[in-house]
Amino acid sequence: MKVLNEQRHLSCKEIHPHNMDMCEEQIEKQEKVLRTIENQAPIYNELVRRGQKLKSNPNAPSFLEREIKKLEETWKDTAEKAQERIALLNSTFKDWDVYEQQRQAVYTPIEGLEEQYKTYKRIYDPKKGSDWLERKKKKAEDFKKNGLEIYTLIKKCFATIVALAGEDKREFMEKEINEIDERMVITTKVDTMLVELTEFNQKLHKFVEKMAEMRAWMMPATEKLNFITKSVDLSPEDRVKEIFDLQGQVGSSP
Repeated sequence: MKVLNEQRHLSCKEIHPHNMDMCEEQIEKQEKVLRTIENQAPIYNELVRRGQKLKSNPNAPSFLEREIKKLEETWKDTAEKAQERIALLNSTFKDWDVYEQQRQAVYTPIEGLEEQYKTYKRIYDPKKGSDWLERKKKKAEDFKKNGLEIYTLIKKCFATIVALAGEDKREFMEKEINEIDERMVITTKVDTMLVELTEFNQKLHKFVEKMAEMRAWMMPATEKLNFITKSVDLSPEDRVKEIFDLQGQVGSSP
């Protein structure tokens, strides 16, 4: 019973590993606890067997049944607590591993967005600008999608490891997350700039279309104006009529 109680205590006492090495160290300690419990199994089984045999005797003391039950409950509880602790540690260690890897990986899409942002500019050819924007948006979307997936995974793993590390370690450990958060601001800057460039391109398209409409109207209007001012065949009345007609066209022009 003493050995079981000791192993149960080791499986239940508070631990707060706040880095990967400490977590691995706790796993090794817990594996030792499991081996100790496993080594106690023959002794436990023999004690239970003897207890059951003694209990079958009509003259067996009344406390024997209570002791057997207590032994069984202690064994079961100790084994369960030990398994729960090793499962928690293994899960946390995996999250630490993923966290460390992805914490570095997330900077690849972030840096990709930062480099893309530096290339953003106004293109004064509406068609070329539209094609250019489409390519830039596609690249930005790919970087953002990848970055967000990694960031979400980092936050998930961090929630697990900080829960075991303890709240008193949160502020210290969150420095790494805060650094990533600061760099992730680039996603908002990229979105804002792409919206601005898209609006500029749309306005440029409308302006060019308007200019084309005006040019289409001005060519025949210019020819008519030349005819009115230079023709020797027009009578004064016809010339005035043509001028009023041209004024009407100007009033209804785009």
